Amino acid sequence: MAQATDYSIANQSGANFRSELNTILAAIVSQNSGSTAPATTYAYQWWIDSGVTPALLKIRNAANSAWITVGDVTAANLGLLSAATAASTYAPLASPTFTGTVTIPGGASISGYLTTATAGSTYLPLAGGTLTGDVTINAQGDLRFADLDSSNWVALQAPGSIATNYTLTLPAADGTANQALTTNGSGILGWTSAALLAAAQTFTAAQRGSVVALTDGATITPDFSAGNNFSVTLAGNRTLANPTNLTAGQAGTIVVTQDGTGSRTLAYGSNWKFPGGTAPTLTTTAAAVDVIAYYVESASRITARLISDVK
Repeated sequence: MAQATDYSIANQSGANFRSELNTILAAIVSQNSGSTAPATTYAYQWWIDSGVTPALLKIRNAANSAWITVGDVTAANLGLLSAATAASTYAPLASPTFTGTVTIPGGASISGYLTTATAGSTYLPLAGGTLTGDVTINAQGDLRFADLDSSNWVALQAPGSIATNYTLTLPAADGTANQALTTNGSGILGWTSAALLAAAQTFTAAQRGSVVALTDGATITPDFSAGNNFSVTLAGNRTLANPTNLTAGQAGTIVVTQDGTGSRTLAYGSNWKFPGGTAPTLTTTAAAVDVIAYYVESASRITARLISDVK
């Protein structure tokens, strides 16, 4: 390690001159090596920085304002590639041509690309593969099953609007011939024989055309979802209230019977509309039977007519 204070030799005695000259020559031949930069610097001056590991060869820039690192003095050719070595060892950044096998170590990736392991755990391959989570197809999109040559397909699609989420669970095994897929009402699907379906079929009171008995009271309120035809025996003056569960187009009758006392009257809710806008009067004879024939026009209007004393 040798550095000189500067490269200017002052006038001095012969012995001192010789000593300073030797110091300057030692600095030159050692490339001003030292753990710190020379105190006096010049443009393009060399310096081996021995204060770092490995030691580095540096050169002063043209403006004499900073050091530029050239290379590692402990490495062959200062650790620098020659043009010939670079051409035979590395592919150029622009339009490289590889003449051998390119190997990317396991787990490594090319910037902007997935590794095989990452892709396999993140994406489903085009051919086959197993999903490990739920699949949601948004906006009423289709799940499509293509035919043999993929020219046409069968699609499954959700309805346009669903009030709440629900799940249909398929049966654990295939059914037998002539069985149909049915639900238990709780989303569990199973196989049921067509003959059993026909045998087990039931009809509502409205479908059977049966007469539903109304509960007598101060206010009588028919539930039109229970049937189309009703009956009630009056044990006092009553009000036939607006029915619940009206369905436009529904039609039927209400049979009104006087009890053994008779003289019972019947008032009507605002939805009941009669010809001429006047509510009819019941036959008041004891045990008399009148029939109200009705037709539901809307959820707030029931057109009706009284057929008196049908007994």
